[in-house]
Amino acid sequence: MKEKKDKKTSNAKKSKRIHPVGEGKILVKSKRYGDHPRSKRGTIKVAVLNDDMKVSGDQTKLANRYAKAIKDPLDPFREMFHDGTMWTTLLSLFKRQLWRDGLVDLKALEEFQCHSEYPLTRLFQRKISASVSAQGVTLDVEVVTYGGIKTHSEKAKDYRQILIVIFYDDNFEPTVESETVFFKLGIEKRNKQNVSIRIPGGSIVALLALRCDHWKNGPAGGYSSRGLEILKLIDLRIS
Repeated sequence: MKEKKDKKTSNAKKSKRIHPVGEGKILVKSKRYGDHPRSKRGTIKVAVLNDDMKVSGDQTKLANRYAKAIKDPLDPFREMFHDGTMWTTLLSLFKRQLWRDGLVDLKALEEFQCHSEYPLTRLFQRKISASVSAQGVTLDVEVVTYGGIKTHSEKAKDYRQILIVIFYDDNFEPTVESETVFFKLGIEKRNKQNVSIRIPGGSIVALLALRCDHWKNGPAGGYSSRGLEILKLIDLRIS
C-alpha cells in the first residue's frame, strides 16, 4: 500500500533553564573540533542535591518538570490509549535518579512503554536506527517493523504507524516532529519507514517514539490493537 505522510510540528511552553552538564565529563579527542570535554551521553545534570535540598522537596519539583516535559509532547499521540500510571511511573523514575545521582539519565527511557498493560511489542517486532547528517542539519531515521502483524479486529485491513521525534534544547524545551505512514496488515515482510528531519537549532538530545494502530477509516479495535513506545535516545551533541 502506498505510504501516506503527514508531518506535524509543535512547540511546548518554555520552561526554566536547565544546564546539560552530565554525570562527570569525558575527554573527547576530535580532529575536527580538537580535544574537548563532553558530558556523558544521555545525561542532563541540573545540580547535585545536598541533604537540605532533598529534605526540602526540591527533587520532587525537578522530577515534576522532567516528567511533564516528557509526557506533554506525547499526550496528543495517546489519544484512545491513555494509561493513568504513565505519569506516576515517570515521576518515580526521575525522583529516584535525582535522589541517588543528582541528575536525570534519559537513557532509562529507552523501550519505555506508554501503556503498562499493552506494550507495542504485542503487535510486532521493531527496530529503529538514527544518525545525524554529516552537515549536522538533519536527523535521519529508519524504522523497521516485522513479525507477522495480526489484527484483533475483523474490520482492520491496515495499520497506522506514527514516528514521533521529540527534540530538547538546553532549556529542556521540547519541539515535536511526527510522520505517519500506513502499511498492510499481516504481511510477513519488513516494512520500512525512512524519515529525514531538520534538527531545530539548539537541540541537544532527541527521543524517538512509535505509535501504531490497526486501522480502517480510523483506529480499529480496542487497546489491544495499538501501542506506544519510546524506543531510543539520540545525543545530538558533538561526539
